[in-house]
Amino acid sequence: MNIRLHNLISTFFMLFAVAINHAHALPLNVNIATDIDLARWDYHGSKFQCSLSHPVDGFGEYVLFNKAGYPSRLELHAQWLQQPESESPIEITFPAWQSKESVVPYQGALQWHANVASSEQQVELFLQALMRGWQWQTKVHAGDRQWQVVATNVNSSIAVEQFLNCQQQLLPRSFEQIRNIQFNLASGQVRINEQQQQELSAVAAYVDADPRITKVMVDAHTDSAGDSLENLVLSRARSDDVVEGLIAVGVPAAMIEARGHGDRYPIASNRTAAGMQLNRRVNVRLLLKGHQSVNDAGSEVDLRNTLSKPVDGAW
Repeated sequence: MNIRLHNLISTFFMLFAVAINHAHALPLNVNIATDIDLARWDYHGSKFQCSLSHPVDGFGEYVLFNKAGYPSRLELHAQWLQQPESESPIEITFPAWQSKESVVPYQGALQWHANVASSEQQVELFLQALMRGWQWQTKVHAGDRQWQVVATNVNSSIAVEQFLNCQQQLLPRSFEQIRNIQFNLASGQVRINEQQQQELSAVAAYVDADPRITKVMVDAHTDSAGDSLENLVLSRARSDDVVEGLIAVGVPAAMIEARGHGDRYPIASNRTAAGMQLNRRVNVRLLLKGHQSVNDAGSEVDLRNTLSKPVDGAW
């Protein structure tokens, strides 16, 4: 057998044995919680994402995570445990030192994918529970073993407050959501509508927050109806309208480059009404430092038959 392959197989079985030993080292059907004297909650945050984590000694950690533009998510991490796709029930409970009420505040489920169980359902209730002095616990089954993994509220108040404040400061969109947005227009329409204008505000907020953004490209297109030269002029008018909207919400004019391509770059057939609707579009794209400018079809732009200029420059 090839020596390298033999070493890889040996390493695999060694890691597998470590995981099995870890699992067998944990008792059956017990609560697992970090000692109160050692309990901690760690906060990390920015305008792009917020996280709140709570290590659970002997098992893994709970993580509350909120990325800009996405719903909050509660996760339970167990790096040593490889679970099949399944559910683990989670509930908000009362700690031992509090008087019990007749109704459990909340019961739900976490979905396992490999070694992470997560849910986006009612995440705000788990934050409220910590602020009220309650705790969480998840029942995890693996073979003949069951663990109740507890998240205590001890030492959580400051980190929870920081997390909540962070959520209020999150950007409306993530880079993945805002890097290339497309506005479709009616035949002959020049100006974008009010809802599309609101998307420009999200672009401006992201550009202001991320210093890696070096340029905002505005590429306008038409369908093939009518004269090609008139379509070229119409596309330029559309790009100018979007540029005005970007500047109005705070994007520096020096960062914007606008181009009108006319009917040169269709993304659908102009033989159908649906295809023509798709081709009547304006794309707004954010370029990161070091990235080459490409058109919205993904190839380098041939600037022939294109009306293009920097916003603060001359024709």
